[in-house]
Amino acid sequence: MMSTDTRLIFRHEDVRGPTKEQSYKQNALGEDSMWLSLAYERLKSFPFFGLFHRLEDSFELFGFHFCFPVNNGTKQRLKEDKPVDESLKDILEEHFVLDYLLLEKAEILFDELVADMRKKKEKGMLCDMRRVLNVLNISHDDEPGEFGIMCVDDEL
Repeated sequence: MMSTDTRLIFRHEDVRGPTKEQSYKQNALGEDSMWLSLAYERLKSFPFFGLFHRLEDSFELFGFHFCFPVNNGTKQRLKEDKPVDESLKDILEEHFVLDYLLLEKAEILFDELVADMRKKKEKGMLCDMRRVLNVLNISHDDEPGEFGIMCVDDEL
């Protein structure tokens, strides 16, 4: 059975999923993998994504892009990660090269999205649905308004 991630990459009904040999080949290509490029392009097209190890930032970003209030009761307290056995870590890094590379790219993109959100919040914007609307192909003005809620100084 294919994982959910694999099904997202291979959505066409004629594709039954990669063979083990194809997976090894793409994994060996690393940064040059077509699968990595495709997965990263799809990730960039999402109106929102979060990272589990950055759950608080993820909730904040979700709330900002969907104009949904996120309070402390919504945020989950995470337990401290247990260290991974080094031999297991080596095996994971060998067999999940593309996953690690995608996570590195996702971290950079996530940092950019969080920084952009914080800049907009500093200027008084409470939320901004324009990224979501772009993905859904719903037309909107580039200026905040109906889909980007701003606070004026005396309301802050």
